[in-house]
Order: sequence, then C-alpha cells, then structure tokens
Amino acid sequence: MTSLLILALFSSGPAHGDSTSIRPTLDAPKALEESIIGQARDGQSCRYKSRDGKIHCTYGPESNAEEYVAEATYVPSFPAFGKIRMGHFSPEEGVRYAFLNAEAPTPVSGGAATMYCKLALQFQTSTDEIVWIWHDEFRFDSAGQVAVVDSDGDGYSDLAVAGRWNGNMYGSNRWWTPNPFGSSFTAEERTYPARPAFGRINGIGRNRSCQPASVKVMKLAPVSAKMTHSVDGAIDTWSSSSRP
Repeated sequence: MTSLLILALFSSGPAHGDSTSIRPTLDAPKALEESIIGQARDGQSCRYKSRDGKIHCTYGPESNAEEYVAEATYVPSFPAFGKIRMGHFSPEEGVRYAFLNAEAPTPVSGGAATMYCKLALQFQTSTDEIVWIWHDEFRFDSAGQVAVVDSDGDGYSDLAVAGRWNGNMYGSNRWWTPNPFGSSFTAEERTYPARPAFGRINGIGRNRSCQPASVKVMKLAPVSAKMTHSVDGAIDTWSSSSRP
C-alpha cells in the first residue's frame, strides 16, 4: 500500500550559527540544568554529532533540511499461536523507516483502565550486542542506523549507539486509569519502565509484554526524489456560473 504522507524533517546540512561546521545528525532533547549538554537556553536546537561524539546547541533553523514521504506501508508479521508475541519485519539495507500506531490503546473490560502497548525494537549494535530500544530512540545517520538511548529514564538522551535494527519487535504495556489514586493498578503499572521490559511486574503481577498488533512500518523516501510535474486525469473546476 502506497501513501504520500509528509512525515518528518531530517537534517542534511550544517545548523545555522554553528561555528564547528560539523554536520548535525541526530535529534537529542535538551535539559536546562544538570544534563550532558550543560546549560542550554530556551530556543536552542541541540543535536548529537557523530563525527566528534558531542552535543552542540545552536540558535536558528536548520539549513538544507530534507522532507520525507511514506513511499510504502507494511504490516509486520506476528505469531498466530504460542506465548511468544515477538513480531518481525525484513528491513532493506540503506532504507529509512518510521512507525505508525507505535503506541496503541486497548480498553480494559468495564472501563476500569486503558492499556497502552508501546513498540520496542531489537537493535544489534556494531559490536554485535543485542539490546531493546523504544521506537522513538531509533534514528538514521549518514553512516547508517543509530539508537539514541535514554538509559536512565529521565527523558533525555544520554547515549548514542551505532548498529542496525534487525527487524524484530515487541511491546511494553502500561495502564492508564481514570482514578490515578485507585488501588486496582499500582504506580509502576501505570508507568512505562525506563527501558523496554517484557516480564511480569513485580514478578507476579500483570504482564508487561504485549503484541503491538496495530503497528505499521513505513518506508520513507525523500520528497525531492518523488516530486512530479504532472497530474494524471482531468481536474474538475467549479465557478459561480455553474451554480444551479
């Protein structure tokens, strides 16, 4: 299935006002205090640069940003039977991907809660280690794929790891409740873990793992490569003279 959907901006040139002239690559959130980037002021754009391994904060818009569209959309395969819910997709080398419905809600019977399943990806590092990352930690660099990891769950990226997504995917659950002070769901159950986790909460509680069956994988292509100067078929026009 093909869909022309403008999805995101990816940097392909130096940031305005950046005296280092090193091409910015990966988005990295900024904190105002006590972060890996130190003191960053509001209005700055902070990006990790793989060439020097540092995060640089600059003012002004990106130059030469590239827009991408969804060239094709795929439904990954999940097992129909058995306890293992891990899904699989076969990514093409050198292709950018993004994900649709990566955090899907499911009502719990009786309206007591809503269960949210968040997509996690199995990432193989350049040293052949296997780690699980959240879908929104998956990035693309000029040299390939990178995982930008929030290792301690504070909401800020603090580790960039080169490697590749091997196509495996799974999901972690959390539960939203109308009454956050009720005793039916614990605070731990209502919050995602810092890193993707698939066992039972507290060892005996609800199952953290889930099958993100609603997720779709989108194959991205640059808008510039997909632009056309013609439209097939006639276009109907309407004017005041055509009123009944």
